[in-house]
Amino acid sequence: MTCVNTCKQNEKEVSVVGKCCPECLGTWLTTDKTTIVKLIGQPVELSCKVDGHVNVAKVTWIRFNPGYEEVTGLTNTYSLSADKLTLTIIKLTQNTLGNYKCVAESDAGSRAEAAIEVT
Repeated sequence: MTCVNTCKQNEKEVSVVGKCCPECLGTWLTTDKTTIVKLIGQPVELSCKVDGHVNVAKVTWIRFNPGYEEVTGLTNTYSLSADKLTLTIIKLTQNTLGNYKCVAESDAGSRAEAAIEVT
């Protein structure tokens, strides 16, 4: 599992790779799977879970491959759950294969990321 917590501590950003960032009371984001293998044409559901007692202000999904693309809203390709913690690829194609990252930001300014590869 690839996860990073970023939070402000004494006005400096601190990144911690691991299960938690207790000194910052940041958000922790996990995924059930780090790699998902599906057949072309199948739907794919990617989900992240926020653990802890933090108010999540914003959730963003980012797709890398070949480049950087923020995944937004309901399109012919993607749909997002109301809380934005679940991203559905409606129909997997060669263009939607790649690495996806779920990024959550809390009201307090902490940030957590979790990555999922779709192959």
